[in-house]
Amino acid sequence: MSRQRFPTSAKVTPPMQLKTEPPAKIKLPQFDKRGLLPPGAYGCTLAQARAIFAYNIRRELLFNALTRALQLMRQANLAGDVLLDGSFVTDKAHPDGLDVILDARHQSQNAQAQALLFYISRTQELAKMGVNWFVNLKGDNSTSHHNFNDFFHYVGARTAATKQLQPQDKKGTLRLVAW
Repeated sequence: MSRQRFPTSAKVTPPMQLKTEPPAKIKLPQFDKRGLLPPGAYGCTLAQARAIFAYNIRRELLFNALTRALQLMRQANLAGDVLLDGSFVTDKAHPDGLDVILDARHQSQNAQAQALLFYISRTQELAKMGVNWFVNLKGDNSTSHHNFNDFFHYVGARTAATKQLQPQDKKGTLRLVAW
């Protein structure tokens, strides 16, 4: 059996580097019997996300789209917590997509405006790659805000129908500890 050779002229994108060193050991829980993370938001490094969730071609494509989205976010000087969700963060072998949420609620008004501009200009581009991009922004008053973090802690109608659950059943998400 011979090894397949790839042309050396193919452009290879180097793996994305994290801004800071990740904590030495972060443990993620096992999927529950529903094939979902238990309720909660679990810290995760980008390397862990790759090792755990990018185990086939479809998942690797989504992970590569995630790294591209994070690269674009860095280039736009966006700041805030990044949460990951969608069928990528389940036991589904061939996930439909990956949800990326930038929580900019605790950033300055200028930083929130940059995040909103990014949302307007990049959402369709990212969606073509399988990344659904959302941004949490603080509302006009201190009690009003859009919180996708809370929204994505529920299984939702589609997952509920697929897994014989209730849409309001809770599940877990991932939070990148560095991006």
